[in-house]
Amino acid sequence: MICVVPVPPRSKYVWLKITLAVVAILSFSIVLIEGKIWQWWQLHQQGCEQALYAKQAPIFYASDQEIESYQICADQWMLLYSGITKTPLWVAQYLTPKAEPLNSTFTLPKIATYHQAHVNTAHIQDYAYQALVLTHPKNNDLQALLNVPFYSAQQANTWQQIDKTLLSLTQQRYQDMYVITGTDYGQSPLKKIQEIGVPKGFYKAVYIPETGVMGAYYLANQSANQGIEYLSICSLEQRLNMQLFPQLSSEKKRDVYQLPLQADLDFNWPYAYWDSNSQCEASDLKEQMTSQNAYATFEPTPWLERIKAQVLTWFFGLLHWLIAQLA
Repeated sequence: MICVVPVPPRSKYVWLKITLAVVAILSFSIVLIEGKIWQWWQLHQQGCEQALYAKQAPIFYASDQEIESYQICADQWMLLYSGITKTPLWVAQYLTPKAEPLNSTFTLPKIATYHQAHVNTAHIQDYAYQALVLTHPKNNDLQALLNVPFYSAQQANTWQQIDKTLLSLTQQRYQDMYVITGTDYGQSPLKKIQEIGVPKGFYKAVYIPETGVMGAYYLANQSANQGIEYLSICSLEQRLNMQLFPQLSSEKKRDVYQLPLQADLDFNWPYAYWDSNSQCEASDLKEQMTSQNAYATFEPTPWLERIKAQVLTWFFGLLHWLIAQLA
C-alpha cells in the first residue's frame, strides 16, 4: 500500500514574501554598515585640515558623543554634526583677513531622516532656535545643521556678535586665527525638546599662532541674563572633558588673554593671567572620564527605527519615480 503525503499548496503570495524578506535583509545590512560607510567617507574628505590647527581635530574622551555624527567641511571650516542631538558638536574655523561667514562651498552628505532636525517653531518658542555660528544669508542647508536652542534671543544675538567681532579684528589686524565653537552637553541625562538636544552651554576657543594669544568664551544656557564667562582653554577642556587643541601643551593652554565682545581698533589682546588650577593633560581627562558620571550619555538610534526609516525612504523614492513616469 502506497501512502501519499499531500503537499500543501504553494501560497500565491510567496514571491511577495520573498521580496519583503530580501528588502528587510538589505535594509538591516545597510543600517548595520552605515556607520562604517560614513567613517570611510569622512576620512576621504578634502580640505578639512585647513580649518584645524596643526591639522588635528578635537578629541572627545566621552567616546559615545561622536556616535552617528557627520563631518562636513569646506576650505576653511569644518563641522561635526550630531545625529543624536541634531545640533553641531563643534565647528572649527580658520579665519584669515579674507574670511567671511560660512559660505556655500561645501559638500553636504546624505543625512538620514532620523538624524535631521524637524522643528515645529511654535512648540520651541521657549527657546531662540538660531545658528551657533554666523552663516552666509543664502545658505539655508547649512543653517539647518547649525541651529541650536538658545535660552533667549538676547543670548543668541550676544553670541553671534562675538563672531562678527572676531571676523572684524582678523580683517583689521591681518592676523590669522583658529576658532573652535561648540556645544556643551555635560549634563546628565541629555535634555531634549522636540528631539533636539538642549546644550548646557556654548563655548568658543580662540588661538592666534602669530602672537600666542588664546582664551575662551563660555555662555551658560540656563538664564536669559547669563553673561559671558572668560576662561583658559585648559579650564574649558577640563569642563568639557575633551581636547580642543590636542597639539598644544597644557602649560600653553593655561595662558588667558582678554577677549573682545565688540570690534575695537585699539584692542590689543592684553594678557590677563596664567591658570594654575586647571588640569587638561590627556591622562587627567581620561581619569576624569572614568571617575565621573555627570556627562550626558548619547544613546544610539534603535535598529528598528533606523530600518523603518530606510524602508520608508526607499518606498517614497519608488513612489516618486512612478509618479514621474506616469506624468
